[in-house]
Amino acid sequence: MSQLHGINGAQQPQATGISPSVGRLGFHSVQLGTNPPVRLDDIKGNKIPFAGFRTATKVVNAKTGARENAALVLRSLASPDGKLDAKALLNAAKSMQTHLNRLGTLGAIRGTMDDAVLAAFAPEVESLSNTELLNAYQQFLSPEMSLLKRALQAEISANPRNEDVMAAAANLFSLEALVTKEASNRIIIAQGLAQPEQIPPLSAQYGAGIEGMGAARPHEATADMSAVTGQGSFTVPVTCSCVLVTNALSASRSGVNHCPL
Repeated sequence: MSQLHGINGAQQPQATGISPSVGRLGFHSVQLGTNPPVRLDDIKGNKIPFAGFRTATKVVNAKTGARENAALVLRSLASPDGKLDAKALLNAAKSMQTHLNRLGTLGAIRGTMDDAVLAAFAPEVESLSNTELLNAYQQFLSPEMSLLKRALQAEISANPRNEDVMAAAANLFSLEALVTKEASNRIIIAQGLAQPEQIPPLSAQYGAGIEGMGAARPHEATADMSAVTGQGSFTVPVTCSCVLVTNALSASRSGVNHCPL
């Protein structure tokens, strides 16, 4: 097993396949590349607008906020430059969870919070172009993501009451499963193994947790949207990184199978 060396109270990965140039763990923080360190014990989140006065208004605003921040999470993963913006990702993840918590308080979630997370992410994953989907998929396999996940786990161990980090770690796992599932669907369609209408969209499969989260919003580049329009192609081979057994069990309970495709 690789040795871990303590730096500023945190364990620093060495000889684990993650180059020092990828980043470093700090005390309650993580630094990716040359970006400033991101505090994990004080995630700021994005601006949360006033919820409203009437229950119906609160529900609509919470659904909109959850969807918008789900899109921001994916934007941070699918960046054309391939760089992972951990700060933007965690801020959006925290705000999405805040809106989902509001929906839970309002009784607008069917099933578990895991079901609600899937319902919020599913239409946004569908909305990705092939290029964006590939970028997001590759980001989940990147050493930067490995380091971020390690930092989240370290923070959970050091601070078990950090609900923001616990939610971010769990929601990232659910999102990775959805991205992998969507990539699989598009590959099956591109290879002619099934027609688009034979494969239910993610929002139909995993959208039951929140009613009325909305459909996918296809991009204008229809030639790069094979899963949404039935056009274009998605032929990049997909393999799956290993996940913790506990996470895999959680995903299976939510109906998402995270396994080699």
